[in-house]
Amino acid sequence: VVKPGERWCVCAWAFASAVERDPKTMEGLELQCDGSNGKLRGVYESFIARKEALKSPSGREYEAGKALAAVDRLCPAPR
Repeated sequence: VVKPGERWCVCAWAFASAVERDPKTMEGLELQCDGSNGKLRGVYESFIARKEALKSPSGREYEAGKALAAVDRLCPAPR
C-alpha cells in the first residue's frame, strides 16, 4: 500500500482496467505526466495499431483506445 505522498507504478493493463471501471476518475489513480505519459502512450498506441486489447494476468481484456484517451485527457501531449 502506498502512503500519502509516495509514488508507485501501475502497469498499462491495470490503468486501462481502472479507466473501464471508473472512466471519470480512474479509481483515484493519478499520472505523473512528466514521468510516464510518453511511454504509456506508446504502449497503448502499439496495441491500437495491432488491433489488440490489453490482457490482464487473469485474461480479462481492456480497450487500449479508452485508456489512451484518458492519458491524453490527463496529460495533454506536448505540441
